[in-house]
Amino acid sequence: NGKGLIGIGEGKSSEFEEARQQAKNAAIRNMQPIPMYEGRTIFGDVKGKVSATEVELMTRPPDMAARVTRSRNHMNTVKATLQALLSQRLPEEIARARGRKLVDVRKVYYGGNV
Repeated sequence: NGKGLIGIGEGKSSEFEEARQQAKNAAIRNMQPIPMYEGRTIFGDVKGKVSATEVELMTRPPDMAARVTRSRNHMNTVKATLQALLSQRLPEEIARARGRKLVDVRKVYYGGNV
């Protein structure tokens, strides 16, 4: 939704609009928070895997890039992307684990430009 929430849903019906509405309602019911840092949802390279589908999300200034390997099933690609987004660690957690200050970790993510 642009504010750190994501949900996926699937709907089935003989009518397109009804299926679309079912999918939208399912996505709203399954909303999950995505950690955000400085207005960004991705702050490092992350990987996700569902079934045979593998997704790699990479930060590329100013946007991001994604690589899908092996299977290209649409629903599994969406699920793998969701898994990758949910599995990433916050920069504060990384700094705490390394025993460093957050500024030192930010230099790694932003190429020395803090």
